[in-house]
Amino acid sequence: MAVRPIWVGMSRFDEVVADRSREYGGHAFAVGLLAHELTHRWGMGLEQMEPASGERWPLSSDACQCHWSAGLHLPAAFPVASLFTSQPYPESSLMGGHSYREEADGTFTREEKPYLTPAGFSWLDLYAMGLARPEEVPDTFLLADIESLGDGRLAARKVPVTLERIVAAMGPRNPSASEAQREFKLSIYLMHRGKEPDAAAVQRAESIARSLAAFFDAATGSRLKLTPAH
Repeated sequence: MAVRPIWVGMSRFDEVVADRSREYGGHAFAVGLLAHELTHRWGMGLEQMEPASGERWPLSSDACQCHWSAGLHLPAAFPVASLFTSQPYPESSLMGGHSYREEADGTFTREEKPYLTPAGFSWLDLYAMGLARPEEVPDTFLLADIESLGDGRLAARKVPVTLERIVAAMGPRNPSASEAQREFKLSIYLMHRGKEPDAAAVQRAESIARSLAAFFDAATGSRLKLTPAH
């Protein structure tokens, strides 16, 4: 069980929110933040092993080993932007990494995504969560020795990332996708002054929980069911 204290009344948790580019519904900013924190229960600290040298490459780049490396190419398997806005945006893993476009001259362009808005999970996320079989996970790549060329263009060394190399470093996922838990209950506990809960806060929390459940259904291709508890 994971417990995350947070103030449900913050303006970021409003049902309708906006940034400089677009307006969102469905408690989008709340869903982006809470879904990110909930997904930490699986962790993203994977490594891969180079077949020739035996060198191990971490696929996360922070001290906690809980976010994908910024150079990891992780487009969303099941995009979710249409649940929250009529203006699409680039989607890559909610847990880090980016989507990169390889140009004809060998450079790369990073597709910028809005900060902590809801985004679908990559196939590597889904594997780590026990929601994808090994054969479903496509090869991807990690950009190393990144050099900015301006205007969003990057020069970098492209390192192949494959599930075969990940399994060589860490072994197969246990439990496997066929045996991993796929149904979860979400409980939101409201801490408040007085004996009676604030009706508006309860309604707001329940609405956020419903949006979270819809997000996990869409972002996992209906492979995970999150049921709000009452």
